Amino acid sequence: MKRFRNLIGAVVALLVLAGAAWLLESAYGGKSPGTQEALTFASSLLPTPAAASPSPVASATAGPTAQAPTAPPPPASPGPTATVAITLTATPAVSATVAPTATASLVYRADAIRVVGMKQLTHDGYVRDPDDVSWSPGGDRLVYPIPNGRLITETVPAQPGVVRAIAALSQLWLYDLKSGDSEKLADNGELPKWSADGRYLLFGAPTDTEHDNLEVLDLATGQVTQAAASVRRAFAWLGAGGLVAVGDDHRPFALDRQTGLRSALTVARPFQQELPVAFAVSPDSRWITFVDGRDLWLAPVGRLDGRTRLSDGFDEARGGLAWSPGSDRVAYNEESPRGPMESILEVASVAAPSQAMAVSRQLQDAYDINWSPDGRVLAFVALGAAPGLSVMLADAGGSAQPRVLIPPGPGPDDGPDGLRWSPAGAAMVVQLQVHGHGADLWLATLSAAATGGGQ
Repeated sequence: MKRFRNLIGAVVALLVLAGAAWLLESAYGGKSPGTQEALTFASSLLPTPAAASPSPVASATAGPTAQAPTAPPPPASPGPTATVAITLTATPAVSATVAPTATASLVYRADAIRVVGMKQLTHDGYVRDPDDVSWSPGGDRLVYPIPNGRLITETVPAQPGVVRAIAALSQLWLYDLKSGDSEKLADNGELPKWSADGRYLLFGAPTDTEHDNLEVLDLATGQVTQAAASVRRAFAWLGAGGLVAVGDDHRPFALDRQTGLRSALTVARPFQQELPVAFAVSPDSRWITFVDGRDLWLAPVGRLDGRTRLSDGFDEARGGLAWSPGSDRVAYNEESPRGPMESILEVASVAAPSQAMAVSRQLQDAYDINWSPDGRVLAFVALGAAPGLSVMLADAGGSAQPRVLIPPGPGPDDGPDGLRWSPAGAAMVVQLQVHGHGADLWLATLSAAATGGGQ
Protein backbone atom coordinates (compact mmCIF):
# COMPACT_ATOMS: atom_id res chain seq x y z
CA MET A 1 0.00 0.00 0.00
CA LYS A 2 2.79 2.44 0.90
CA ARG A 3 4.67 1.58 -2.29
CA PHE A 4 1.53 2.26 -4.30
CA ARG A 5 1.23 5.66 -2.63
CA ASN A 6 4.90 6.31 -3.37
CA LEU A 7 4.28 5.47 -7.00
CA ILE A 8 1.34 7.87 -7.16
CA GLY A 9 3.41 10.60 -5.51
CA ALA A 10 6.28 10.11 -7.95
CA VAL A 11 4.01 10.13 -11.01
CA VAL A 12 2.13 13.20 -9.78
CA ALA A 13 5.42 14.99 -9.12
CA LEU A 14 6.62 14.17 -12.64
CA LEU A 15 3.43 15.41 -14.29
CA VAL A 16 3.13 18.56 -12.25
CA LEU A 17 6.76 19.65 -12.47
CA ALA A 18 7.27 18.66 -16.10
CA GLY A 19 3.97 19.96 -17.48
CA ALA A 20 3.31 23.07 -15.40
CA ALA A 21 6.65 24.37 -14.17
CA TRP A 22 6.41 27.52 -16.28
CA LEU A 23 2.92 28.27 -14.91
CA LEU A 24 4.03 27.92 -11.28
CA GLU A 25 7.08 30.05 -11.96
CA SER A 26 5.03 32.93 -13.33
CA ALA A 27 2.06 32.70 -10.98
CA TYR A 28 3.82 31.99 -7.68
CA GLY A 29 7.26 33.49 -8.08
CA GLY A 30 8.99 30.13 -8.31
CA LYS A 31 7.13 28.48 -5.38
CA SER A 32 4.27 26.07 -5.84
CA PRO A 33 0.92 26.88 -4.19
CA GLY A 34 1.44 23.80 -2.05
CA THR A 35 4.62 25.32 -0.64
CA GLN A 36 2.89 28.62 0.19
CA GLU A 37 -0.01 26.88 1.88
CA ALA A 38 2.30 24.51 3.74
CA LEU A 39 4.20 27.49 5.13
CA THR A 40 0.93 29.05 6.29
CA PHE A 41 -0.15 25.79 7.91
CA ALA A 42 3.23 25.30 9.58
CA SER A 43 3.10 28.84 10.96
CA SER A 44 -0.30 28.15 12.48
CA LEU A 45 1.20 25.35 14.59
CA LEU A 46 3.52 27.70 16.45
CA PRO A 47 2.77 29.70 19.59
CA THR A 48 2.14 33.43 19.25
CA PRO A 49 5.17 35.63 20.06
CA ALA A 50 3.44 37.03 23.14
CA ALA A 51 2.74 33.61 24.62
CA ALA A 52 5.11 32.50 27.35
CA SER A 53 7.05 29.48 26.17
CA PRO A 54 7.94 26.76 28.69
CA SER A 55 11.58 25.99 29.18
CA PRO A 56 12.94 24.25 26.09
CA VAL A 57 14.67 20.89 26.01
CA ALA A 58 16.58 21.92 22.91
CA SER A 59 15.93 24.01 19.83
CA ALA A 60 16.49 22.91 16.26
CA THR A 61 15.76 26.36 14.86
CA ALA A 62 16.66 29.87 15.85
CA GLY A 63 13.10 30.68 16.92
CA PRO A 64 9.44 29.79 16.55
CA THR A 65 9.09 30.67 12.88
CA ALA A 66 8.21 28.54 9.88
CA GLN A 67 10.86 28.98 7.24
CA ALA A 68 10.76 28.44 3.51
CA PRO A 69 13.36 26.07 2.14
CA THR A 70 16.46 27.30 0.38
CA ALA A 71 17.48 25.06 -2.46
CA PRO A 72 21.07 23.83 -2.74
CA PRO A 73 22.43 22.61 -6.09
CA PRO A 74 20.17 19.79 -7.31
CA PRO A 75 21.38 16.21 -6.77
CA ALA A 76 22.97 14.25 -9.55
CA SER A 77 20.35 12.83 -11.86
CA PRO A 78 20.02 9.04 -12.08
CA GLY A 79 18.02 9.32 -15.30
CA PRO A 80 16.32 11.75 -17.67
CA THR A 81 13.15 12.00 -15.58
CA ALA A 82 14.73 12.31 -12.15
CA THR A 83 15.96 15.88 -12.63
CA VAL A 84 12.41 16.98 -13.35
CA ALA A 85 10.83 15.06 -10.47
CA ILE A 86 13.33 15.87 -7.74
CA THR A 87 13.92 19.17 -6.00
CA LEU A 88 15.96 18.58 -2.87
CA THR A 89 15.91 21.37 -0.31
CA ALA A 90 17.91 21.83 2.84
CA THR A 91 18.29 24.82 5.11
CA PRO A 92 21.78 25.23 6.61
CA ALA A 93 20.45 27.11 9.65
CA VAL A 94 18.22 24.25 10.66
CA SER A 95 20.46 22.73 13.25
CA ALA A 96 22.65 25.30 14.91
CA THR A 97 21.51 24.25 18.38
CA VAL A 98 20.23 20.69 17.99
CA ALA A 99 21.38 18.59 20.93
CA PRO A 100 23.24 15.53 19.57
CA THR A 101 22.20 13.30 22.45
CA ALA A 102 19.32 13.08 24.87
CA THR A 103 19.81 14.18 28.46
CA ALA A 104 19.38 11.14 30.68
CA SER A 105 17.74 13.10 33.53
CA LEU A 106 14.90 14.46 31.39
CA VAL A 107 11.41 13.15 32.06
CA TYR A 108 8.98 13.61 29.16
CA ARG A 109 5.35 14.62 29.73
CA ALA A 110 2.68 14.20 27.07
CA ASP A 111 0.71 17.18 28.39
CA ALA A 112 3.66 19.59 28.21
CA ILE A 113 5.29 19.00 24.81
CA ARG A 114 4.76 21.81 22.29
CA VAL A 115 5.92 22.59 18.74
CA VAL A 116 7.99 25.79 18.73
CA GLY A 117 9.63 25.64 15.30
CA MET A 118 8.89 24.25 11.85
CA LYS A 119 11.42 24.04 9.04
CA GLN A 120 10.80 22.48 5.63
CA LEU A 121 13.36 19.89 4.53
CA THR A 122 11.98 18.84 1.12
CA HIS A 123 9.48 20.17 -1.38
CA ASP A 124 9.36 17.46 -4.01
CA GLY A 125 5.80 16.37 -3.10
CA TYR A 126 6.87 12.73 -2.73
CA VAL A 127 4.70 10.58 -0.46
CA ARG A 128 7.23 8.76 1.70
CA ASP A 129 6.93 5.56 3.64
CA PRO A 130 7.77 6.51 7.26
CA ASP A 131 9.91 3.36 7.44
CA ASP A 132 12.21 4.97 4.85
CA VAL A 133 12.97 7.92 7.18
CA SER A 134 15.53 7.15 9.88
CA TRP A 135 17.33 9.18 12.57
CA SER A 136 20.92 8.50 13.57
CA PRO A 137 21.38 7.22 17.16
CA GLY A 138 22.57 10.66 18.28
CA GLY A 139 19.70 12.50 16.61
CA ASP A 140 22.03 14.75 14.60
CA ARG A 141 21.62 13.15 11.15
CA LEU A 142 18.67 11.95 9.14
CA VAL A 143 18.29 9.54 6.22
CA TYR A 144 15.28 9.95 3.95
CA PRO A 145 14.24 9.00 0.39
CA ILE A 146 13.67 11.02 -2.76
CA PRO A 147 12.36 9.47 -6.02
CA ASN A 148 15.08 8.30 -8.37
CA GLY A 149 12.90 8.31 -11.49
CA ARG A 150 12.91 4.53 -11.86
CA LEU A 151 10.00 2.10 -11.56
CA ILE A 152 9.48 -1.60 -10.98
CA THR A 153 7.31 -2.92 -13.79
CA GLU A 154 5.56 -6.16 -14.67
CA THR A 155 3.86 -7.61 -17.74
CA VAL A 156 0.09 -7.43 -17.56
CA PRO A 157 -1.38 -10.97 -17.47
CA ALA A 158 -3.16 -12.03 -20.66
CA GLN A 159 -1.94 -8.87 -22.42
CA PRO A 160 1.33 -9.69 -24.20
CA GLY A 161 3.58 -6.70 -24.64
CA VAL A 162 1.68 -4.56 -22.11
CA VAL A 163 3.79 -3.46 -19.13
CA ARG A 164 2.57 -1.65 -16.05
CA ALA A 165 4.41 0.13 -13.26
CA ILE A 166 3.80 -1.33 -9.80
CA ALA A 167 6.32 0.48 -7.58
CA ALA A 168 8.52 3.57 -7.53
CA LEU A 169 12.16 3.36 -6.44
CA SER A 170 14.04 5.88 -4.34
CA GLN A 171 17.46 7.24 -3.63
CA LEU A 172 18.58 7.54 -0.02
CA TRP A 173 19.91 10.91 1.14
CA LEU A 174 21.64 11.98 4.35
CA TYR A 175 20.81 15.31 5.98
CA ASP A 176 23.17 16.70 8.63
CA LEU A 177 21.27 18.87 11.09
CA LYS A 178 24.41 20.59 12.37
CA SER A 179 25.80 21.71 9.03
CA GLY A 180 22.64 21.68 6.91
CA ASP A 181 24.51 19.68 4.26
CA SER A 182 22.85 16.94 2.22
CA GLU A 183 24.50 14.09 0.36
CA LYS A 184 23.29 11.12 -1.64
CA LEU A 185 24.04 7.77 -0.05
CA ALA A 186 22.48 5.29 -2.49
CA ASP A 187 20.81 5.37 -5.90
CA ASN A 188 18.41 2.59 -4.92
CA GLY A 189 17.42 1.99 -1.29
CA GLU A 190 14.65 1.60 1.25
CA LEU A 191 14.08 0.77 4.94
CA PRO A 192 17.36 2.34 6.21
CA LYS A 193 18.53 1.30 9.68
CA TRP A 194 21.45 2.78 11.61
CA SER A 195 23.90 0.64 13.55
CA ALA A 196 24.03 1.38 17.28
CA ASP A 197 27.37 3.18 16.95
CA GLY A 198 26.12 5.35 14.07
CA ARG A 199 28.89 4.27 11.67
CA TYR A 200 26.97 1.88 9.43
CA LEU A 201 23.69 2.07 7.57
CA LEU A 202 21.80 -1.10 6.68
CA PHE A 203 19.25 -0.81 3.88
CA GLY A 204 17.46 -2.83 1.24
CA ALA A 205 18.06 -2.41 -2.48
CA PRO A 206 14.78 -3.54 -4.09
CA THR A 207 14.99 -6.07 -6.90
CA ASP A 208 11.22 -6.51 -7.21
CA THR A 209 8.16 -5.80 -5.09
CA GLU A 210 8.94 -8.49 -2.51
CA HIS A 211 12.73 -8.89 -2.42
CA ASP A 212 15.72 -6.73 -1.53
CA ASN A 213 19.45 -7.17 -1.65
CA LEU A 214 20.80 -6.22 1.79
CA GLU A 215 23.46 -3.51 1.59
CA VAL A 216 25.66 -2.08 4.36
CA LEU A 217 27.17 1.38 3.93
CA ASP A 218 30.21 2.37 5.98
CA LEU A 219 29.56 6.08 6.54
CA ALA A 220 33.18 6.68 7.52
CA THR A 221 34.66 5.33 4.28
CA GLY A 222 31.71 5.44 1.87
CA GLN A 223 32.18 1.75 1.05
CA VAL A 224 29.06 -0.31 0.31
CA THR A 225 29.06 -4.08 0.69
CA GLN A 226 26.31 -6.58 0.00
CA ALA A 227 25.44 -8.50 3.14
CA ALA A 228 22.84 -10.85 1.63
CA ALA A 229 21.05 -11.30 -1.66
CA SER A 230 17.34 -11.68 -2.34
CA VAL A 231 15.83 -11.44 1.13
CA ARG A 232 12.28 -10.55 2.03
CA ARG A 233 11.53 -6.96 3.09
CA ALA A 234 12.05 -7.85 6.76
CA PHE A 235 15.49 -7.32 8.29
CA ALA A 236 17.23 -5.62 11.22
CA TRP A 237 20.55 -5.19 13.01
CA LEU A 238 21.41 -7.81 15.59
CA GLY A 239 23.96 -6.79 18.18
CA ALA A 240 27.14 -4.95 17.27
CA GLY A 241 28.01 -6.78 14.06
CA GLY A 242 25.15 -9.07 13.12
CA LEU A 243 22.01 -8.98 11.02
CA VAL A 244 18.75 -10.85 11.08
CA ALA A 245 16.53 -11.20 8.03
CA VAL A 246 13.91 -13.38 6.39
CA GLY A 247 15.14 -15.33 3.39
CA ASP A 248 13.40 -16.15 0.16
CA ASP A 249 12.22 -19.41 1.78
CA HIS A 250 10.24 -17.35 4.35
CA ARG A 251 12.53 -18.52 7.15
CA PRO A 252 14.53 -16.11 9.32
CA PHE A 253 18.31 -16.32 9.61
CA ALA A 254 21.11 -14.54 11.46
CA LEU A 255 24.25 -13.32 9.73
CA ASP A 256 27.63 -12.49 11.27
CA ARG A 257 29.05 -9.73 9.07
CA GLN A 258 32.66 -10.32 10.11
CA THR A 259 32.79 -14.05 9.47
CA GLY A 260 30.03 -14.27 6.87
CA LEU A 261 28.51 -17.14 8.84
CA ARG A 262 24.79 -17.51 8.16
CA SER A 263 22.72 -19.55 10.60
CA ALA A 264 19.03 -20.40 10.51
CA LEU A 265 16.84 -19.31 13.40
CA THR A 266 14.60 -22.00 14.83
CA VAL A 267 10.97 -21.47 13.84
CA ALA A 268 7.92 -23.68 14.07
CA ARG A 269 7.21 -23.17 10.36
CA PRO A 270 8.03 -20.74 7.53
CA PHE A 271 6.41 -17.33 7.94
CA GLN A 272 3.13 -16.90 6.10
CA GLN A 273 3.88 -13.23 5.51
CA GLU A 274 6.41 -10.60 6.54
CA LEU A 275 5.48 -7.07 7.54
CA PRO A 276 8.60 -4.90 7.68
CA VAL A 277 7.25 -2.70 10.47
CA ALA A 278 6.44 -5.71 12.68
CA PHE A 279 9.77 -7.50 12.14
CA ALA A 280 11.68 -5.61 14.81
CA VAL A 281 14.55 -6.44 17.16
CA SER A 282 14.64 -4.85 20.61
CA PRO A 283 17.42 -2.29 21.19
CA ASP A 284 19.29 -4.76 23.40
CA SER A 285 19.07 -7.43 20.62
CA ARG A 286 17.51 -9.99 22.97
CA TRP A 287 13.93 -10.02 21.65
CA ILE A 288 12.20 -9.93 18.31
CA THR A 289 8.64 -9.29 17.19
CA PHE A 290 7.19 -10.63 13.97
CA VAL A 291 3.87 -11.33 12.26
CA ASP A 292 2.93 -14.86 11.24
CA GLY A 293 -0.44 -15.01 9.55
CA ARG A 294 -2.50 -12.40 11.36
CA ASP A 295 -0.86 -12.90 14.73
CA LEU A 296 1.81 -10.74 16.31
CA TRP A 297 4.45 -12.70 18.21
CA LEU A 298 7.26 -12.01 20.68
CA ALA A 299 10.22 -14.37 20.99
CA PRO A 300 13.84 -14.57 22.13
CA VAL A 301 16.05 -13.88 19.12
CA GLY A 302 17.71 -17.30 19.22
CA ARG A 303 14.53 -19.35 19.59
CA LEU A 304 11.63 -18.03 17.57
CA ASP A 305 9.78 -21.28 18.20
CA GLY A 306 9.60 -20.24 21.87
CA ARG A 307 7.26 -17.44 20.90
CA THR A 308 4.46 -15.76 22.84
CA ARG A 309 1.41 -14.33 21.11
CA LEU A 310 0.96 -10.61 21.69
CA SER A 311 -2.07 -10.13 19.47
CA ASP A 312 -4.36 -12.28 17.35
CA GLY A 313 -5.59 -9.21 15.48
CA PHE A 314 -2.50 -7.16 14.62
CA ASP A 315 -3.63 -4.19 12.56
CA GLU A 316 -1.58 -4.90 9.45
CA ALA A 317 -3.33 -2.20 7.40
CA ARG A 318 -1.85 0.45 9.70
CA GLY A 319 1.06 -1.60 10.94
CA GLY A 320 2.12 0.42 13.95
CA LEU A 321 4.78 -1.17 16.20
CA ALA A 322 7.73 0.19 18.16
CA TRP A 323 10.12 -1.05 20.85
CA SER A 324 10.68 1.09 23.92
CA PRO A 325 14.20 2.52 24.32
CA GLY A 326 14.77 0.27 27.34
CA SER A 327 13.77 -2.93 25.45
CA ASP A 328 11.26 -3.77 28.19
CA ARG A 329 8.05 -2.95 26.31
CA VAL A 330 6.59 -2.95 22.83
CA ALA A 331 3.74 -0.74 21.58
CA TYR A 332 1.51 -1.85 18.72
CA ASN A 333 -1.92 -1.49 17.15
CA GLU A 334 -4.57 -4.15 17.50
CA GLU A 335 -7.75 -4.24 15.49
CA SER A 336 -10.78 -3.03 17.42
CA PRO A 337 -13.93 -5.17 17.64
CA ARG A 338 -15.87 -1.95 17.00
CA GLY A 339 -14.97 -1.89 13.31
CA PRO A 340 -12.18 -1.94 10.72
CA MET A 341 -11.43 1.79 10.99
CA GLU A 342 -10.69 1.67 14.71
CA SER A 343 -7.68 0.25 16.46
CA ILE A 344 -6.48 -0.21 20.02
CA LEU A 345 -3.05 1.12 20.94
CA GLU A 346 -1.56 -1.39 23.35
CA VAL A 347 1.68 -1.69 25.31
CA ALA A 348 2.97 -5.12 26.33
CA SER A 349 5.89 -5.76 28.64
CA VAL A 350 8.50 -8.43 28.02
CA ALA A 351 8.06 -9.58 31.62
CA ALA A 352 4.30 -10.16 31.22
CA PRO A 353 3.48 -10.15 27.48
CA SER A 354 0.04 -11.67 27.95
CA GLN A 355 -1.06 -8.71 30.10
CA ALA A 356 -1.01 -5.94 27.52
CA MET A 357 -2.34 -2.56 28.58
CA ALA A 358 -4.59 -0.47 26.35
CA VAL A 359 -3.29 3.10 26.07
CA SER A 360 -6.31 4.12 24.00
CA ARG A 361 -9.26 2.07 22.78
CA GLN A 362 -10.90 4.43 20.30
CA LEU A 363 -8.20 5.51 17.90
CA GLN A 364 -9.09 5.74 14.24
CA ASP A 365 -6.57 4.97 11.53
CA ALA A 366 -3.67 5.09 14.03
CA TYR A 367 -0.17 4.17 12.86
CA ASP A 368 3.52 5.13 12.95
CA ILE A 369 4.18 4.74 16.69
CA ASN A 370 7.22 6.44 18.29
CA TRP A 371 8.58 6.48 21.87
CA SER A 372 10.06 9.42 23.74
CA PRO A 373 13.72 8.87 24.74
CA ASP A 374 12.74 8.05 28.34
CA GLY A 375 9.95 5.64 27.36
CA ARG A 376 7.19 7.65 29.04
CA VAL A 377 5.38 9.13 26.01
CA LEU A 378 4.07 7.68 22.75
CA ALA A 379 3.67 9.74 19.59
CA PHE A 380 1.68 8.51 16.59
CA VAL A 381 -0.54 9.58 13.70
CA ALA A 382 -4.30 9.10 14.07
CA LEU A 383 -7.70 10.60 13.35
CA GLY A 384 -8.77 12.82 16.22
CA ALA A 385 -12.00 14.64 16.97
CA ALA A 386 -11.44 17.03 14.06
CA PRO A 387 -11.54 15.67 10.48
CA GLY A 388 -8.15 14.67 9.18
CA LEU A 389 -5.01 13.07 10.58
CA SER A 390 -3.13 14.49 13.55
CA VAL A 391 0.11 13.79 15.37
CA MET A 392 -1.02 12.71 18.83
CA LEU A 393 0.75 12.14 22.15
CA ALA A 394 -0.22 9.69 24.86
CA ASP A 395 1.16 8.72 28.24
CA ALA A 396 2.66 5.24 27.78
CA GLY A 397 1.15 4.22 31.09
CA GLY A 398 -2.35 4.97 29.84
CA SER A 399 -3.07 7.54 32.56
CA ALA A 400 -4.75 10.07 30.23
CA GLN A 401 -6.45 10.33 26.86
CA PRO A 402 -4.19 11.14 23.90
CA ARG A 403 -3.86 14.80 23.01
CA VAL A 404 -3.17 16.47 19.66
CA LEU A 405 0.32 17.84 19.06
CA ILE A 406 -0.01 18.70 15.35
CA PRO A 407 -3.60 19.12 14.11
CA PRO A 408 -5.05 18.35 10.67
CA GLY A 409 -4.40 20.76 7.82
CA PRO A 410 -6.86 23.12 6.15
CA GLY A 411 -8.25 20.59 3.65
CA PRO A 412 -10.01 17.22 4.14
CA ASP A 413 -6.92 15.22 3.17
CA ASP A 414 -4.35 17.59 4.64
CA GLY A 415 -2.11 17.34 7.67
CA PRO A 416 0.56 14.99 9.01
CA ASP A 417 1.01 11.60 7.39
CA GLY A 418 3.95 10.08 9.19
CA LEU A 419 6.54 11.03 11.80
CA ARG A 420 9.86 10.04 13.32
CA TRP A 421 10.82 11.27 16.81
CA SER A 422 14.52 12.03 17.22
CA PRO A 423 16.39 9.86 19.75
CA ALA A 424 17.64 13.13 21.22
CA GLY A 425 14.01 14.09 21.92
CA ALA A 426 14.29 17.70 20.73
CA ALA A 427 12.67 17.30 17.32
CA MET A 428 10.39 15.25 15.12
CA VAL A 429 10.44 14.82 11.37
CA VAL A 430 6.85 15.06 10.18
CA GLN A 431 5.46 14.44 6.72
CA LEU A 432 2.88 17.12 5.93
CA GLN A 433 0.41 17.19 3.07
CA VAL A 434 -1.40 20.41 2.15
CA HIS A 435 -4.17 20.83 -0.45
CA GLY A 436 -3.26 17.74 -2.43
CA HIS A 437 0.16 19.05 -3.50
CA GLY A 438 2.00 15.92 -2.46
CA ALA A 439 3.71 15.54 0.89
CA ASP A 440 6.98 16.93 2.23
CA LEU A 441 9.21 16.46 5.24
CA TRP A 442 9.29 19.13 7.94
CA LEU A 443 11.48 19.37 11.03
CA ALA A 444 9.33 20.18 14.06
CA THR A 445 11.27 21.57 17.02
CA LEU A 446 9.86 20.65 20.43
CA SER A 447 10.01 22.37 23.79
CA ALA A 448 8.44 21.89 27.22
CA ALA A 449 9.15 18.21 26.68
CA ALA A 450 10.51 17.40 30.09
CA THR A 451 11.40 18.28 33.62
CA GLY A 452 14.64 17.52 35.37
CA GLY A 453 13.14 15.44 38.15
CA GLY A 454 11.54 12.04 38.17
CA GLN A 455 7.98 13.06 38.90
